[in-house]
Amino acid sequence: MRSLALSADNTIFSETTLLGQPLSNGAGPHFYVGSNRIDGTRRGLIRVDLTGMPQGSTVNSAELRLNISQAGFGGFSQVDVYRTAATWGEGASNAGSPGGQGAIAVTN
Repeated sequence: MRSLALSADNTIFSETTLLGQPLSNGAGPHFYVGSNRIDGTRRGLIRVDLTGMPQGSTVNSAELRLNISQAGFGGFSQVDVYRTAATWGEGASNAGSPGGQGAIAVTN
């Protein structure tokens, strides 16, 4: 079994600022997934660095482990994982701590 490092992570927020600017948390200390009744949906993005895999390798299975440090209203629920169809970056947006409201998204 081989462990691979994450090369980037970010959280994108479904809601925007009053001026319609998108919210993000690419450089912040926390990572969010899920939704709640108050703020909307948070989608966590994770990029795995595959450069450590030998060329021609076949991946038969994969496992992702996340620690839940805080569950929202109603406790924990299922988290689904999907492959993205577009590139994305971490950027310098930092929602601080606890950071659940996001910060204005910036380039990258």
